[in-house]
Amino acid sequence: MSRGFAEAVRLQLAGAPRVEPVPIRSLRDAPAVGASEVLEGHFAVVGGRLRVETVLEDAASVRNLGIIHASGPAGGEMLPLAETIARAIDPGARPLPTGSSQAFADYIAAIHANPPAQADVGFDRAVGADPGFGAAYLAWVESLLARGDAARAAQVLAAARQKSAGFQALERAQLDLASATIAGDRAGERRALAGLMRADPADASVYSRLSDLNAAAHSYRDAAALCQKASERDPVNVLLLNQLGYLRAWAGDLDGAVDALERYRSLRPEEANPSDSLGDAYYWFGRFAEAERAYRAAYAKDPSFEGGSELYKLAWVRLMQGDLKGADGAFAEFLQARKNAGDSLVEYRKAQWEFQTGRHQEAVARLERFAASAQPGEASLSYAQLAVWAAGERDRQGAQAYAGKSSAAGPMGLLVSFLAQPATTPAEWSARAATAFPAPEQAGLRRLALAYALLSSQEFAASVEPLREVYDTVQPSSPDWPGVPLAWALIRSNQLERVTPLLIGYQAPDPAVQGPLGSLSFPRLLEVRAALAARQGRRDEAQAYLRLFSAYGGG
Repeated sequence: MSRGFAEAVRLQLAGAPRVEPVPIRSLRDAPAVGASEVLEGHFAVVGGRLRVETVLEDAASVRNLGIIHASGPAGGEMLPLAETIARAIDPGARPLPTGSSQAFADYIAAIHANPPAQADVGFDRAVGADPGFGAAYLAWVESLLARGDAARAAQVLAAARQKSAGFQALERAQLDLASATIAGDRAGERRALAGLMRADPADASVYSRLSDLNAAAHSYRDAAALCQKASERDPVNVLLLNQLGYLRAWAGDLDGAVDALERYRSLRPEEANPSDSLGDAYYWFGRFAEAERAYRAAYAKDPSFEGGSELYKLAWVRLMQGDLKGADGAFAEFLQARKNAGDSLVEYRKAQWEFQTGRHQEAVARLERFAASAQPGEASLSYAQLAVWAAGERDRQGAQAYAGKSSAAGPMGLLVSFLAQPATTPAEWSARAATAFPAPEQAGLRRLALAYALLSSQEFAASVEPLREVYDTVQPSSPDWPGVPLAWALIRSNQLERVTPLLIGYQAPDPAVQGPLGSLSFPRLLEVRAALAARQGRRDEAQAYLRLFSAYGGG
């Protein structure tokens, strides 16, 4: 009955306009779920009557906000008592999704079954006793999916759809969402989430999930608006504020991004991540002085944050301001921090830095020396990087030689081997990609390989479509973000009007994701920005970009 009372109150408050109920095991769990209030209680038989007493408390201060009583005959139903409690908390609480005490008892047994496989018996009995008990069907589907039984989950969903006319609006919306998610129907998922927002307006996770779908479609303004609504419903969730900052930045709203991240920093003043994210937002807009201040603030709070990444980012902000000496100094500090941490790729990182700052010969020589004495995995990674550099400079023979020395396994090994092949026509590159990556699960790698093979062959017009396909699948925070390569291809194929600010934002530097393909985006970004500024009549700006590109382009 203790489990039953708690779940009955939760089900009735689900969908309420001002309350989002979350079950917890104890008061210690309240901060983890961001609870603002906690309901706890007990029941007893007193004088021949079943009496329930619950206490509503403020989660932060543990101050008593009120006591709610309900009572009935000792042998009577518990569900009407739970309804009294739910409506005292929120008069807008809905009726329980089942009126059958037996169905509810079987449902409670099922959701607490141990082992979980025994839950199937309880769920089957619950929906048998009340075929309109939509919450039981949905919990059954979740249980099956958690156990990896997608086929059986689909069968239960199909049975639920046949009975859904008798479900309440919330369960119908949840059923639509579950069906679309299992089927991989993104459009259906969006429609279902929109319906679920109407049925459960207080649930922050619904807004957050729909925000993620909009972000995946690069509709960052809409994604930010939904993330803001999620944050309003879950104001202590700092991860939502962090995400909101990035979404607003990608949507072109610097002031909004700064506002969200400053709120995040006010809630976590001792943590480094809010300042780091704020630096990333300023960096995206090319506001390097402000980015530097934010990164320094993050470093001051925690020098070890993300493996010393603030030093790496400080090197980049100095570089983007034309201060190569200062950038080299900050990067040397970063390398020392990595060396102190036992990082075996210090020389590899140094070579990448040299290459991306125009010192190509030094970078190649350093990486060749490192690869010759490194452990097999590190040597393979180094030769893969050398192969990408050679392919980017249209040295196919050199690329093939390096790729032959690389035994890099997995996607990177396949990608490098593909890029090192002799240049040919776009049609032949496409045929090669289909042969090299035939499996459906390799579709993403096939697009990436074809896009960069065409780009390194300077087949700009042909590379636009596969680059666009890659662009459609990743976010600006991804190491595979093709914004700059796509913008380069569009400019070189006389499609300047298709270059958007999103493509040429300054992607925040991150040593954790600095892979072998990084040289295809920087310093190319500077050339792309110079070309765009020149064609829009901003000659001084174009010249400034060209000077940096000349300094870092390595000829």
